[in-house]
Parts: sequence; structure tokens; C-alpha cells
Amino acid sequence: MTGSAKIGLDEAEIRKIETLDLSEYSEIYHHARNIWLFEFYFAGMRITDCLLLKWNDFQNGRLYYRMSKNGQHGSVKLPDKAQVILDRYRESQNAIGNKHGLVFPFYKNWIRSMTDWHCDDVYLIPYVDLTKR
Repeated sequence: MTGSAKIGLDEAEIRKIETLDLSEYSEIYHHARNIWLFEFYFAGMRITDCLLLKWNDFQNGRLYYRMSKNGQHGSVKLPDKAQVILDRYRESQNAIGNKHGLVFPFYKNWIRSMTDWHCDDVYLIPYVDLTKR
């Protein structure tokens, strides 16, 4: 079996994603971008792990969590750009009525409303053509 080479985005492409004006799109596009960037800032965290993050997983400037794929526990320094995203969601938590302490609780409800199937790794990033901006 022949593997394919992974090609990452360069800094300019990441900056385009970070600064992309999504004002004409549904709010879910903002959330999708924030979650994708959050995963990126944590060096490719799995979407499942990201969506299961709780506020109490963050302590003293670090993220403490257990990877769902292999069960390993880890601790990672919280990147500054990820902290900015966390701060945005922390401010809105009371309005959402977050009884489970999830950082991204709205996504759980959105996924349930859009589908009646479940799987371990779902990549739900809406498509926005960056080449036309």
C-alpha cells in the first residue's frame, strides 16, 4: 500500500482562515472555523477530543485530557491563539445553558439535529472557497 504525502497549510493560508470574513454566513461557519483552528493550534487534535473538551480540562495555562483514540493522558501548554478562542466561548457559556461543562456544547446539539447516525471521527467543517476572497 502506497502512502500519500501530507502537505500542510502555510502561515499565509492559516492567516486567511483566521481573518476570513464570515459575516454573510450562518453562525455555524464561525463555530466550525473556531473549532478547526482550535484543533490546529493543538497540533491536529482529533475532532472527537475537541468536542468533548470541558472547562475543567484547562488548568494553570495547560490542557489536561485523555485522547479518545488510544486512552493516553497528556498535558499540553495552552497556545495564546487557542486562549483567545476559549475566552470567546467562556463569555457566552451562561447564555447557552451549558449543564455539562463542555467548551463547545452547541456543536453536540447541532450534530444531533442534522443527523441520526453516530461515528467516532466526524469532520464537520463547512466549505468556504478561500480562493475567491
